[in-house]
Amino acid sequence: MNIYNPDELIQLSSFTGMDPEDIVISLQTLFEHGRGINDTSFIEKGLALGKGMEFEDFFLEQIQAFHFNMANGWSYLYGIKGPQDHLEIDDFNPAELEQQIIHLRLALSIAESLPPDTRKSEVLTNLGILFHTIGRFSEGLQYYRRALDITPGYGQTLANHSNTVLGYARILYDGGQQTYFFKNAYENLGASLKGDLYEETRVNVEIMRVNIESIFTNNELNHDYKESSFDLGGTSEEVSYRKWVLKNGLFLNPLNDLTRESIAAHDCLLLPSLTAKHDGPEFYQILFNQIKQEFGTARYLYFEGIQSLKPHFSDKGNLQLDFSKGINYSLAVEKLKIAFKISYSIFDKVAYLLNDYLELGWDLNRVSFRRIWYSSNKGPGTTVLDKINATENWAFRGLFWLNKDFYEKSFPYLSSIQPESKEVAEIRNYLEHKSINILANHMEVPNEVEKKSYWIKREDLEKKTLTLLHTARAAMIYLSLGINLEEYKRPRSGPTIPIYPNVRDDNTKL
Repeated sequence: MNIYNPDELIQLSSFTGMDPEDIVISLQTLFEHGRGINDTSFIEKGLALGKGMEFEDFFLEQIQAFHFNMANGWSYLYGIKGPQDHLEIDDFNPAELEQQIIHLRLALSIAESLPPDTRKSEVLTNLGILFHTIGRFSEGLQYYRRALDITPGYGQTLANHSNTVLGYARILYDGGQQTYFFKNAYENLGASLKGDLYEETRVNVEIMRVNIESIFTNNELNHDYKESSFDLGGTSEEVSYRKWVLKNGLFLNPLNDLTRESIAAHDCLLLPSLTAKHDGPEFYQILFNQIKQEFGTARYLYFEGIQSLKPHFSDKGNLQLDFSKGINYSLAVEKLKIAFKISYSIFDKVAYLLNDYLELGWDLNRVSFRRIWYSSNKGPGTTVLDKINATENWAFRGLFWLNKDFYEKSFPYLSSIQPESKEVAEIRNYLEHKSINILANHMEVPNEVEKKSYWIKREDLEKKTLTLLHTARAAMIYLSLGINLEEYKRPRSGPTIPIYPNVRDDNTKL
């Protein structure tokens, strides 16, 4: 079998008995040939051969390459069959995009165990492009950031990063933030021209720069925003916390997606001004206040939980039996657990608000983030609600795709694009209702444990909680900016008045 001959490879019935490296090369051959001649049959053959692959004899690098190639295969298939304009939202739910994300995330999970290299940067860049496509632009920027940490100045990554920044900027409701975003895109577009670019990309970059120059003056594009910085606090403890939030991109502020400077060091994200019809706007604003407060509390509890270096006085005198299994019991661990639970609960509250705002019709007692998007919950034939599709709303599309990161036992037929989703749901279930054992980092989870308890190392719980915090933050951004898009296009009929509520004084928050 010639692994470089697509006409021979398309005759294969399986990869059984083939060397792992030959399998990886064979997939690449089929996918690249199919794309080159615009023929889906070669691509579909490769995808069928790769489905359900077992990796018993594979090295980690080969598993990573396998998933990277499979993601490319699904991408090429979508490119031939799907819409040419990735910002066109004619279908909220293409299956090809699901598979691309799954395989890229699996490739990334393998890359985390390997030294950073160009392949990892490619995986991160492709995830950034894909998350732009599905409306998860805030998270997409973080993938680009990580890619540029590995390959600084790489032209294609900078150009794609700038494209996402421009899309993001266009749906912001704050004019000052818009200007900052356009300035950031303009600078990175210029930097991308100094690197390696495909010729088509180079032309598009130059067009984007000319368009930005036609909108903004030189003074605006060269403005130094350091003078707009925010005070990080009056105590070393507060400064340390706010620097940590900035570094981890966890301020509820779109600017924190672009910069770790103190200009982003405040939680300014709100719902946009809503037009009053009956008492709806006040309900939305009050609920969003609640969600913001819960997020801020979870974020701080997480920070305290990971920073704790000694037992808290409240733990003293709490008599416990020692079974020498390395299980952690402390206030710090409880803070981590609470942060996890609060973060997870935010998504259903986002759904609760959106169900009412878009008048989706779900009973208030049956609203959940995993459920509200679909026209039924009766099985694999479930389709996206017409009201959701009809919005053609990029940010709401992001929220819809974010729901796919979760697993819910009640809806096993709803596929997840997050390989760890079932595990995260299980942790939440054990935290809320059952027994969970948090192990010291130097301990190993027992090979065989009773099913009555869930066992997890503390560092793993920390990582999963931080991921939940990032995802919850993104959901709140998509909700706010999605509503802004809807308010912009909604017809004004009859008497309406804009709602501009007062801002609360921090000193009144007791």
